[in-house]
Amino acid sequence: MATFAAACALTAALTAPASSSDGSSGAAIAPCIGDTSAAGVPQRPGRAVRMGITPAGRAGAVGPPVPLTPIDQDRTLAALRRLRPPDGAFVLRLNRFFWSDGWKGIHHFSRLTRLYTRHGYRVELQLRYHPRPEQEGRIGAWVRFVRRVVRRFGPNPDVVGLQVTNEVNFYEFAPDASDSAFEGARDALIRGVEAAHRLVRRRGFDQLRVGFNWAYRTDPAREAASGVICASREAGDSRAPWTGWGWTPTPEPCSHPWSRRPTRAIATAWSAR
Repeated sequence: MATFAAACALTAALTAPASSSDGSSGAAIAPCIGDTSAAGVPQRPGRAVRMGITPAGRAGAVGPPVPLTPIDQDRTLAALRRLRPPDGAFVLRLNRFFWSDGWKGIHHFSRLTRLYTRHGYRVELQLRYHPRPEQEGRIGAWVRFVRRVVRRFGPNPDVVGLQVTNEVNFYEFAPDASDSAFEGARDALIRGVEAAHRLVRRRGFDQLRVGFNWAYRTDPAREAASGVICASREAGDSRAPWTGWGWTPTPEPCSHPWSRRPTRAIATAWSAR
């Protein structure tokens, strides 16, 4: 719960108006988005960071799709064995679980999940809104799909994470990579997370943590999208949804001063837990 609250507080801090030196409201002043350091943040103990990897498959593309290299499952499993720590958890994140794929997608990810959990790995699922044209904006139908996924995967004790939607605060030009391009994406995030979280509690799937992510970093107005889930009525629950950052390293720093220091931004939020 502390992590969830800190994430919401960080979002609010990044998007709230600045104050002037005399304490008055500074509505005309741009938000403080410059260099941020965790140096002055009290250090508090927390759980160990859980590490993992996306094992194989296509990644979301901003432009034209990149040709997929044929997957050799035996070589993939051998590579995962070399990466896996001898005495710690190693979680595999399975991406591109699209609503638009319906039952076909559920069966596909069920097979992948069985494969990896049978070899001793824990699994996280990225559940994308990504509707077909006739599904777009039908949030009630999306919520029913989310519940169906929770009922199918929740009984597996090695399915430990469910990310609902992907990067709803991103710009609307990359439907293959981000759900922001689709009508109703923010409502899909809020109602999808709440529905999944409630069903997880009701069914007693204690190992399964529900959450969402946001794209790091667009602009202050779009970053407010990552705070919408703070309206969730689950605030009193110690297992309230988690928040993840999504950012892509680049060879050269982009022009935005904040985007040059993603590790400092993450360190600040982590220390504030």
